[in-house]
Amino acid sequence: MSQPPSHANSQRGIALIAVLWVVAALGVMVVGMMHVVKSEIRLASQLQRAALDSGVADAAIRVALQQTLQANQKQFKSIQSTVVAVFDREVQVDFIPLNGLINLNHAPVDLLTDALKYAAGLPQEQAAAIAQGIELERKKPNTKGEAAKLHAVEDLMRIAGIDYDIYARVIGIFTTDLEDTQRVNPLAAPLAVLNVLAQGKEGLAQQVLQNRLERGDTTDTTQLSGNHVQIASTDFIAARATVSSGDNTAVVRVWRLSLSGDSYGLPWRVLGKVAPFQTNGQPPP
Repeated sequence: MSQPPSHANSQRGIALIAVLWVVAALGVMVVGMMHVVKSEIRLASQLQRAALDSGVADAAIRVALQQTLQANQKQFKSIQSTVVAVFDREVQVDFIPLNGLINLNHAPVDLLTDALKYAAGLPQEQAAAIAQGIELERKKPNTKGEAAKLHAVEDLMRIAGIDYDIYARVIGIFTTDLEDTQRVNPLAAPLAVLNVLAQGKEGLAQQVLQNRLERGDTTDTTQLSGNHVQIASTDFIAARATVSSGDNTAVVRVWRLSLSGDSYGLPWRVLGKVAPFQTNGQPPP
C-alpha cells in the first residue's frame, strides 16, 4: 500500500532540513578552518620576522663591537649609543656598563639591605636578614676552600626568605658578572637602581635619570647615597641592540660581555645572552 502524499511530503521535508543542517555545519567547519589557517599563517609570519630581526640584532652587536674596538675603546663609564647599518637596516646599539648594577658577590651588606628594602619593598628588618643570608651564601667555601660566590642572579632563589615574588622585583638590579666592584656607577644605573641609591626618593631618582639624559657624564649625583656610589669605567658591559619592526614594536637583544680578554678568537668574551624580546617602542635608557 502506498504512503499518503502528506506523509511522504513530511519525510521529504525532514530530509531537506537534515541536508540543510549538514551543509550549514560544513560551512561553519570551513569558516573555522579558514580562521585557523589564517592564524597559523600570521603566527608563522610573526615568528619568521622575529627570527630575522633577532639575527639582524646579533649582527648589529658584532658590527658595533668591532667598530668600538677598532677605535681602541675597551672601557665604558656611561651609557653610549651608536647606530649601525646591517642588511640595509639601521639598528641602535647601546653599550651599558654593568657597574650600574649591584654586584651580588661584593656589594656591602648595607647596600644589599637597601636594595631589598627599596626595590623589593621589604621592611628594614626583613631586608637586613635576607642581606645577611646573601652574605653567608656567597662566602661559603667551595671544594677548593675559596668563597663559592653566586654564579647567577637566579641563585638568589637559594636564599632563605626570598620567594619568587621578591626575586621578580629585584632581578633587574643585580649582577654576578662583575669581579670586585663594591659600589654602583650612577651614570649607568637603571631607574630601579637609582631609586635604591636615592634611598627610596623616587623624585630624586627620576631627576638624576633626566639630568643624565641631558648632561651625560657631567650629571650631578651628589644627592645620592655617597657610601654606595662610585663613578668608574669598566670593561664589563651589556650590548643592547634594538631592531624596529615598523609597526610600533621593536625586537631587543642583549649580550653581556667582557672586553678584557679574547675568547674563541674574538676580542671579547660573551658572559651571557638574553633571549630576544619584543617591546612597544624603545627600551628604557
